[in-house]
Amino acid sequence: SAAAAAAAAVRESMSELTVAEVRRHMDASGFSAAFIRPSSDNGRLESGLIISWVQTRGRLEKGSGDSGKDLVMMREGGFPEVLLSGVAGLSEAVFSPSGVSFAVQTKDALLLGDTADLSTRSWVTLRAGESFAGRPTWVREESVLFAVSGGEPKRDRLF
Repeated sequence: SAAAAAAAAVRESMSELTVAEVRRHMDASGFSAAFIRPSSDNGRLESGLIISWVQTRGRLEKGSGDSGKDLVMMREGGFPEVLLSGVAGLSEAVFSPSGVSFAVQTKDALLLGDTADLSTRSWVTLRAGESFAGRPTWVREESVLFAVSGGEPKRDRLF
């Protein structure tokens, strides 16, 4: 039948990816680390290293879009934990000077995280027509510097 022939033609045109093609789209990038220093100010009793990276998953079909980015963190002596999954425009984690907090940038939001429980919450959400310029930077324990471009009127802003 004509329908069966059309379905067969579609299947042939969407051939599966080889293992090498899937692997080519997988990546680990945006590595960062911090040493958490205990103090009475931050309420931490233990110290230790925490490592973070952005993991890009391989595409499973030809012609598929974003293969997905995950924010992964691992405490010293622990196992990797996925904090955010499938997030568009995900940046590497930027740790505070004490290592107690971290900031992560997505396509349209700046998230603040806590290394104690690896939780995140939205800190700043961009307005329509705005985008981040560069990556956030911790200036002091309580201050993060970041830049936004666009908006109305169109201009660059530093916060």
